Amino acid sequence: MAAAVELFCTTPFGLEFILREDAERAAGAAFAGFRDCSAPGVVRFALRAPDAAALRAALKRVHALRSVEHMCSFVYESPPQAYPMESPSELDAIEKEAGTKKGDFMAAAGVWAVARGGEAPEPAGFEALAKDVLFRCTALRYGKGMRLGKPKYKSPDVERRVGAAVHGLFGWRASMLLYTLRVMVVLVDSRAVVGIALDPSDTLTLRPGFSFQTTSREARDKQSRADVSQASEERLSKLAVTESIAVATRNRILAGEPVSIIKEIDKDVVGSLKEARHKHDVRAAKSENSMSLPIAHALLHLSAIEAGDVVVDPMAGSGTTLLEASLLHPMPSAVIGGDITLSECTVATLNADSFQFMASKHDLCAAPSLMAAGADGSRRKRRRVDGDAPAAAEGHHRFHRPLGMGVLNWDATRLPLRTGGADVVVTDFPFGNRCVRSVKLYPKVVGEFARLLRPGGRCTFLGVQHKALQAILDSTEFDGIWRTRRAPFKVNMGEMYPTIFCLERTDAPWSGGGAEE
Repeated sequence: MAAAVELFCTTPFGLEFILREDAERAAGAAFAGFRDCSAPGVVRFALRAPDAAALRAALKRVHALRSVEHMCSFVYESPPQAYPMESPSELDAIEKEAGTKKGDFMAAAGVWAVARGGEAPEPAGFEALAKDVLFRCTALRYGKGMRLGKPKYKSPDVERRVGAAVHGLFGWRASMLLYTLRVMVVLVDSRAVVGIALDPSDTLTLRPGFSFQTTSREARDKQSRADVSQASEERLSKLAVTESIAVATRNRILAGEPVSIIKEIDKDVVGSLKEARHKHDVRAAKSENSMSLPIAHALLHLSAIEAGDVVVDPMAGSGTTLLEASLLHPMPSAVIGGDITLSECTVATLNADSFQFMASKHDLCAAPSLMAAGADGSRRKRRRVDGDAPAAAEGHHRFHRPLGMGVLNWDATRLPLRTGGADVVVTDFPFGNRCVRSVKLYPKVVGEFARLLRPGGRCTFLGVQHKALQAILDSTEFDGIWRTRRAPFKVNMGEMYPTIFCLERTDAPWSGGGAEE
């Protein structure tokens, strides 16, 4: 395993720098440098490890990053402008190019085999591998070109063409639901990056003792049927864990039992919650406009949260940032959020309650003892609280959840929190056709941020109305109140490109209005 293997990871446009920092740190000694990639939202890099076990460990660390959407072993990248989305004839070119990359697919499949717990097969072993692999092809299409008109071909068209090319190369059997290998095609505007997904959470587990050399076709077919049956049970079992927690919490809400500090629960929204499906998602459910996990992680990453900080999300929605903040290391001492919409508070409460249950049972976080803010503002070691998970195996720390994690139904323009009581404010301004009028509330909300934060406190928020927000920050009302920690920049959220602002509270006193202390 002395040779370097190439990978690529995807993340929302604009957050590549965070993914690069995270990937280099997580890979450690196995990191072998970045590779050039012209596709936005895609980061290519190489790993070099002395043996398969060391490579698997590095892959596991990188895959666990919150900034990673998908991780793949790299096959090939098309040149820019290779596949214009307005030309349906380019589907033939996509299939033709994929059909000429047999050696590249074999190298990527070798990395996939190592990630699955085996050894990279020799070329002769791919004939036996073909009898054991169930594969599917997934195409992701996004970019600014998607907004310039309806493309002439869609993701299923690309999946069929590339899947046909891969089947022609190796004879792998296609399966859309139960599969052990997934070919990933990332189409950004008019360029493509192709790889084999290394996400173990959405593929089936190969049977113990899997070998690329099998005895007979009858034995292979029999074992394949057994694998599919076992894999079906495993997948249903994994889904049942999350679903049982969500259902149990829903039942408690519907029965009128207390779940959190919210006194009234909007029962109409409970039955219509969407279950989270992201590979790292700890949410039991999410609402229609829930923030993506990499963006929530980015907002917290840019806030430079320290141990013992008090983190507030005034417009928390379904509570994504609250849960992500609770997974940080070092961990904040208190995470508080709320929303003016009771239905969103219902989802956030459900997620917070389920998260604390799962965290105590399954040790979701690994954080050493942390520092909490004392009443006098000093830093002291926090005490272990009842309900913390028992000590994990050697080499792991006990799980410590924040001293306070609460959800409130409140008005973001009048927060029931004391002046200067927060170290970090991180939030996502509501946007969309239903939230156009919310721009008028921006000055009041930004003023509440200024009142709430202590001098030196950090404020990181996301908003679509870039010009309106910038005009508010440049107005005389906030003259000398904010210091820019990083220049505003845009990120991709579906077909929208909101802007992230990174600010720091100065020592200047805030003379505006706000909630009474």
